[in-house]
Amino acid sequence: MLCRKMSTQDVVKEIIDAWKWSEYTFEVDKSLKDYSPHPEELEAKSLFVGLAWNEVPGDVLTLDFPNPLLIGTIAIRYYMPAFMIFSLQNPEDFALQERLADRLLRVPKKQHSVNSFSERFNGLSFNQKESVAAFMRHVALAYGEDTRVRRRIMHSIIQFWDRDGSLQPSRTF
Repeated sequence: MLCRKMSTQDVVKEIIDAWKWSEYTFEVDKSLKDYSPHPEELEAKSLFVGLAWNEVPGDVLTLDFPNPLLIGTIAIRYYMPAFMIFSLQNPEDFALQERLADRLLRVPKKQHSVNSFSERFNGLSFNQKESVAAFMRHVALAYGEDTRVRRRIMHSIIQFWDRDGSLQPSRTF
């Protein structure tokens, strides 16, 4: 399915389908309410408390803090579709797409960072990982001639998001 260029609507549908059974659980709520000595982390978490992933306002998703890492691993996995869908539906805010595809979802170079990256996202289902790969592929195509960034994103798809080889990139990369 990912060997062809997908429309924005197709990628959004794939993300929604992958997360449609994902619910705001006690575990998500607890992770957002856990104490932190860092005021910016507490502030970021407070903006998500009680909201389903498809209820988060766009202005929350695009604040300058959107280092989604501030909300914690459990919440990142739960709110991932909100960030991806909003960035796709608002392409004029390309900075959010870039922060997601070329930073948050890109496999780090240092091994100790790779381990924490893997722990953060291994809780996603195959379909969720497949939708992340579709999102990343879509963003990579938007980089046009910047093949350096495109290669980094595609490398992450192959290295982590496509572990079984079923999502191999097309020849356009």
